[in-house]
Amino acid sequence: MTYSPFHGQQKLQSPDANDRAWAAASCAHLSADKTLRRTLLAQNVVGWLIQCLSDPSKEVAVEAAGALQNLSAVDDTDGAPAPSADKTSHSGADICAEMYRKDVLTPVIALIREIHATLKTSRESLANAPSTSKKAPKQQPTSDQPPSSPAAPEHVPPVVTLNLAENLVSLVWNLCESSDKALKLVSADTTIIPFLVDVFDFAQIPVPDGGKKTGTSVPLIGLGLVRASANCLASISEDNSVIEGLFKSNQQWFSALGNWARGNVKLFQGPSTAETIKEIAVLTCSILYNVRKAVPSSGHLELLDLIAATSSHCIDVSLASASASAAVLEPPTPASPPSASESRKHHDVSISRLVAVAAELRAAQSALELISNVCSSKDAPLTPAAGGNVDDEWQDDDDAVEEDAPAYADGAADDTMDVEGDDAMDDAAAAAPAEAGAAGDGDGGMASSEEEDDDVFADADEAGDSSTTQRGFAGDPRFLAILKAGVLEKLFRHVGELASGQNPPASASIPSPPASESEVTGRSEVDDHAVLKDQVTKALQELPGRVISAVGNVFLVATWAWIREHEADVSGLWKAAWVIARSEVDRGAHHVDTIESAVVCLCVVMSKVIEARKKLAADNASPNALATVLPFSQAEVELLIRIFGGIASLPSVSAERLDSIRCKCLATLTLLAGPVVLSASALSDADVVAINRTVGDFVMSVVEQFAQTGAAWGLDVLSEALDLIFDVYGDISYRYDKPVFVRLNYLGRLKQVYGALRAKVKSVDKRNPAVREARFRADGALINLNAFIKYKEKEQKSHM
Repeated sequence: MTYSPFHGQQKLQSPDANDRAWAAASCAHLSADKTLRRTLLAQNVVGWLIQCLSDPSKEVAVEAAGALQNLSAVDDTDGAPAPSADKTSHSGADICAEMYRKDVLTPVIALIREIHATLKTSRESLANAPSTSKKAPKQQPTSDQPPSSPAAPEHVPPVVTLNLAENLVSLVWNLCESSDKALKLVSADTTIIPFLVDVFDFAQIPVPDGGKKTGTSVPLIGLGLVRASANCLASISEDNSVIEGLFKSNQQWFSALGNWARGNVKLFQGPSTAETIKEIAVLTCSILYNVRKAVPSSGHLELLDLIAATSSHCIDVSLASASASAAVLEPPTPASPPSASESRKHHDVSISRLVAVAAELRAAQSALELISNVCSSKDAPLTPAAGGNVDDEWQDDDDAVEEDAPAYADGAADDTMDVEGDDAMDDAAAAAPAEAGAAGDGDGGMASSEEEDDDVFADADEAGDSSTTQRGFAGDPRFLAILKAGVLEKLFRHVGELASGQNPPASASIPSPPASESEVTGRSEVDDHAVLKDQVTKALQELPGRVISAVGNVFLVATWAWIREHEADVSGLWKAAWVIARSEVDRGAHHVDTIESAVVCLCVVMSKVIEARKKLAADNASPNALATVLPFSQAEVELLIRIFGGIASLPSVSAERLDSIRCKCLATLTLLAGPVVLSASALSDADVVAINRTVGDFVMSVVEQFAQTGAAWGLDVLSEALDLIFDVYGDISYRYDKPVFVRLNYLGRLKQVYGALRAKVKSVDKRNPAVREARFRADGALINLNAFIKYKEKEQKSHM
């Protein structure tokens, strides 16, 4: 049966509520097709669906909210022909902007306020209801659908109301992801944030279950709404001082969130329940971390331990096993064709398995992202180390990885300025605390003991701060919590599996069941299966990059003593990161996140090893040569150069992203080709000169190409390339300086392009906010280049 989008929109205005609900559901289904979606949008389907949110029939409102939620989450419509003269882009962000302009949040907030009042009434009624032992008719509640227990029908909200709530929360999430205006409005509204927090409490309210033996209960609401609320609140609370202030004024909110963060919830049962609770637990930890400044100071260490333990539990998953589990969905070929009931049973089992695998992988993704965020944060510390002072313990150490300063930096002309990059690599050396400590181990399970205090942080001030003393360590509490929970050990295991080729395939081979259409909306039963399949495939593709990113960020806060004592592990990570990067490049470099994360990890590891050796050289010199810990050759240098040049051919990668990756390649090459690593390598003089020349010729070509075209890459790439030259060729005494910099006349070539570089940089409008920072950094690099040229001229004359 063929459905016309125009016919569907006429039905949205039908006097029959069933017709209106059918039409809204049809819009949700038809919008999955790019061409039909454009047609629907051109016919103001967004406006009609927003009107349906105020429909007196909740069935119409829930279908309209679902359709709007689907539209707000679509990908860009690349490749779809625009109908008639419509050339407008219809990405999810564009559709969200249209929804905001058409005031979608007014009916959304009104509905959420109404639903919140209904659930509060149910909570109060259940609290005041007399206990009963009378059995009611049998029911089969599931983990994702809310119960509807006839034992106390007046206390339980209708299923349609809770489905509406889930669709509305998901819609709010997408709107805030796409629009700062929507985020500001939602954050300031007195309805949405309290509702999202209360959802965690509502889900722990027991409702008598008439379908089981007397005395058993089911939750008031299902996991679907809890997961949607956790995702929404985790997203909108990030860097949000307004929401942080709300938590500071409502300390009781931490209680329900703490139970979910621990996974300490007992009422839910059914397929995929455990995996979904893990996912919600780590999302709740993200919320708590986002509002950490609202947590009493003496509860900070407890929060870190909770985040580390929950994350450790969630990343304890085998990517290869998850891929295999999702792929093996087809049963052995039977001797005779299966009956309809057997086919349905297998389909249900397949869906349940996919739901579980998808939830487990999403939990791992969220945990890895949380670990990265916690370790890369530049905020003031959650808690100083034992016996330390916050300011002293956490101040940036500007000399952490600083190599011998080039001579031109001393007594240079007054116009010389040292400009640091804003790249993540520039902060690798200064991110660790100024105190080293011994490493510890611990188990990595998620706490779920019923003996734990439900109120996570409320009593922290009275308990006193004894956590640091019990640790017995000094150092960054983030790193110590990660060690205690066994996170780093599991990250190393994942990296090893990826390097050994045990990573999942680029596209998981997940078969799909045969389709059968519904008579109502034309929706195929295969749709849910396809959505889950896409989720699993996407997660398997993204997880390798997130694993490497997480371990690199953990190294930002690693203590020098731990690095020194675990140089064998560090060396193994170093080698594995090279293998992963090369493997990804060799097979087409489709997963740019994995490549970028590997490059960042290499640079961070190299920086921290150098830093640890400098700080501990006096009394605790490492017995291993630097070349043993960080081995490399010409092949690794050429791989970075290949990444620098090859990423431009990748589809759907923005110019800003390309330049960011190029800067990270240059930062890594700066360390590899510089005096500390290259000079300490086990390579012969001839090999040292050859590697340095490869890097030198490459970076000179980058600078010269910018001088000629000015458009090949941005200002940040130029600044990073010039910084490489300053750092690598800062002294003629380096054993590669004369055979490379002097004999190949790099100085003359720099003098020749200086004027063109200056003109190209000055042509960029520094009043433009989008490029202002890059322009200032490039101005500083040019000043340093002028001083560097003068210094090298004097240096070469003195050695003639």
